Amino acid sequence: MSEAALESHELDYWDTDHNNIVLLENDEAVDVSYDELVKFLLWDNSSDEREGWTCGQHSEATHNIAERVGIKAYFVVIEFSRNANINTRHFLLAFDTTDRGRVFIDCYGGDGVGTVEIGEPYIVTDITDSRYSYQWGDSTVKKIIVI
Repeated sequence: MSEAALESHELDYWDTDHNNIVLLENDEAVDVSYDELVKFLLWDNSSDEREGWTCGQHSEATHNIAERVGIKAYFVVIEFSRNANINTRHFLLAFDTTDRGRVFIDCYGGDGVGTVEIGEPYIVTDITDSRYSYQWGDSTVKKIIVI
């Protein structure tokens, strides 16, 4: 794939360091199977090198790597109800897999599959072992924005 196939888009969202999030888009990127997605996420072990990064920075980096290697990725903003005892906004990714439909991936603190439904708690399950999952405090999802 040539670099000419990649386009850059700056979002009106920023990380906690007030850097705008910039997403690469590859018009040749395609949807992949869930197994191919998991292989990509395990291959992209760069999160080990991102200690101290925010959820926005993790999602931006993984999004851009996916697009560079030809996997279509979507940047996702979820907002939580005001009574959540965590940040009221969180960034993650979505992938439209060829066999399981849309899958939300949380890149912050390791890769996990996010359960994202309005009015429901936000739960993340480990991609390699579904026995391990956690809920983000009182994290009722209020709004979902897919970019």
